Amino acid sequence: MEKAMQKYLDKAEVLIEALPYIQRFNRKVIVVKYGGSAMVDEELKARVIQDVTLLKLVGFKPIIVHGGGKEISKWVAKAGMEPEFINGLRKTDAPTMEIAEMVLNKINKGLVSMMGTVIDTLIICTMTGLSIIITDTWNIGLDGVDVTTRAFQIGLPFPERVSSFLLMLCLVFFAFTTILGWNYYSEKCLEYLVGNRPGVLKCYRLRIFLTD
Repeated sequence: MEKAMQKYLDKAEVLIEALPYIQRFNRKVIVVKYGGSAMVDEELKARVIQDVTLLKLVGFKPIIVHGGGKEISKWVAKAGMEPEFINGLRKTDAPTMEIAEMVLNKINKGLVSMMGTVIDTLIICTMTGLSIIITDTWNIGLDGVDVTTRAFQIGLPFPERVSSFLLMLCLVFFAFTTILGWNYYSEKCLEYLVGNRPGVLKCYRLRIFLTD
């Protein structure tokens, strides 16, 4: 429990130190170069997306310029071609360009899908973490959901039952928006695979409705 709270405290300290820069560069365009070599590690990819989403939430306008060289080379090899480089630059013919376009589009959709579902996660988790830290409920011997419930009861200027109800609404919002986000982007992935075929998309939506 103490290690988890220390993580939140460290993040809060970083945000406090960054406040002058956040105010200075608020509403400014921030270009993030995200190289393909850094996309191999899924855990690192998730952290990058979280950081970029945080930039968006605090008022910046981040633009990701991403690569994908390793993924392109992998798909070129799968197609039975040999990746060729001249002075460090990829030699690109028409078939390779077609593969590169497909791979980069796939990477772009993947990054967007990760960012779409992490926004509500950051909002809810940040609010919860700050409420626990501000009310000091992490240090009173409670654990799990009891800590969060008590933090909302102390921190909000409402009766305890109302605060608990608001916490329940936050959890419902978190779960519902996550489901919507993943459903939307899964539809986009299916549309990319099968093209604009309304019949297939309707069958997919019916399957999601029945299984959910």
